[in-house]
Amino acid sequence: MTILTNYFSDVLSFQTVLNLSVNKDGQTMKFISFEDQTGIYETVLFPKIYHRYCHMLNATRPYILKGKVEENFGAITMTVNWIGFLDRYNQRIKISRRSKRSYSE
Repeated sequence: MTILTNYFSDVLSFQTVLNLSVNKDGQTMKFISFEDQTGIYETVLFPKIYHRYCHMLNATRPYILKGKVEENFGAITMTVNWIGFLDRYNQRIKISRRSKRSYSE
């Protein structure tokens, strides 16, 4: 299987393992393993993104992740820049479609 790297992607997945870390400036960041239908992969949430989404992180709901996919030392990782819950994401798409329909009618 060929995996394209160095591109931005949207992924639907479930959180499996997380590791909290502190960078050289003392800021909190997180490394999280997520799982989807293709397997388990590692993600990185740098401090700014981590603080924006840390209140959402738990293992009970599926997520939509957006970020840059990269290959580092033979491992595929994603640097996350956006996180959403699947059910809320679907609701937003439905609302958006209804709004577009009402403008065109």
